[in-house]
Amino acid sequence: MGPAPSEGEVEESSLPRVAVTNTNGDISADAGYIADGDVIAIPAGFSADQCVFTAAPASVSGSAISTRATVNRLNGVVTCKQVVQERKEVQPTTKGCTASYTVICAQ
Repeated sequence: MGPAPSEGEVEESSLPRVAVTNTNGDISADAGYIADGDVIAIPAGFSADQCVFTAAPASVSGSAISTRATVNRLNGVVTCKQVVQERKEVQPTTKGCTASYTVICAQ
């Protein structure tokens, strides 16, 4: 077991993930948490153009100047970045973050 997450961080292995598909298989929804640069899995039987993706930062660090999350709707790649400045004397740096996501698909 690794070190406990710092304040404002989320331990990805402990986060829930939910997936639902109706009995006809023509509608599917999935939600969970994902790291910067990872790909949201498209539910089986669907293509990316049949899906709508959303992503939002799962948590915000107190030292973050800005935080943003985006999803590439063509391939499901999530970008989650925080610009962090720990102290005034130190230049800001960009760090990856964890995002919550939802994907809903319909045929």
